[in-house]
Amino acid sequence: MKSVLVLGSSGQIGSHLVFFLRSSGFEVGTFDILDDVSQDLRSITNTELVNLISKFDLTVFLAFDVGGSKYLEEHQNTSNFINNNLQIMSNTFVALSKAGRPFIFASSQMSGIPDSAYGILKAIGERATDALNGVTLRFWNVYGLEENSDKSHVISDFVRSAKQSGEIRMRTSGLEKRDFLHVDDASSAILIVAQKLFQGEVSGSLDVASFKYHSILEVASTVASIIPSEIFVGDRVDNVQNGHTAHPSPDILEFWKPKLELREGIQDIVSRMSL
Repeated sequence: MKSVLVLGSSGQIGSHLVFFLRSSGFEVGTFDILDDVSQDLRSITNTELVNLISKFDLTVFLAFDVGGSKYLEEHQNTSNFINNNLQIMSNTFVALSKAGRPFIFASSQMSGIPDSAYGILKAIGERATDALNGVTLRFWNVYGLEENSDKSHVISDFVRSAKQSGEIRMRTSGLEKRDFLHVDDASSAILIVAQKLFQGEVSGSLDVASFKYHSILEVASTVASIIPSEIFVGDRVDNVQNGHTAHPSPDILEFWKPKLELREGIQDIVSRMSL
């Protein structure tokens, strides 16, 4: 495998993955509506997309209309959000089928939450991936530097707030726990799985996680210990993951392991975030 196409190359995972792959010596093709409106997977012609996919050894399908919990809370049950993602998946899976190249579909741990529209959409994507003999990577709360605050996730939100105001205002009590995975670890997992998929050594679905749980309050406290801040606990209920608890399958640990601890990952964001 010498070349990789990244669909959704300017997103949270995609932008880091492109840098990681290029640093590892791979030719990387980028494709994202954020870079050019012509790169819209909802409307690109099938022939154009098939031709693009066919130029690369493997495709990583990251593109999705998604964001952190505040974005999902506001948008995931709207017809626009649902239609956007259905169109993205429909066009892309048809093109992947016609191109016949190996591919990875990026899913989420939320695919197991039956009352989440986002989760249901990702579950549909997993089924389509299985039907085309692709590989699904189910990511667990990936975090990293995010400059777009409209779609950013909780850790970037906390760091930004601490830097700007010296305050961290949580939406909930913060007692809910999450498995947080740094985007560098996510990128390394994608590369290893891509190489194994290209060699026909892996199939099905794999969970990509840190395999450690931290409460949202613990995250806030860690940020506050790096950037002195006052923490304000919220009173809202988590109605995005709805108290859903699950544990990632450890199958991927046979050939990949995460490296960054939570505090180290948060420090990376603190050092790199510009305001």
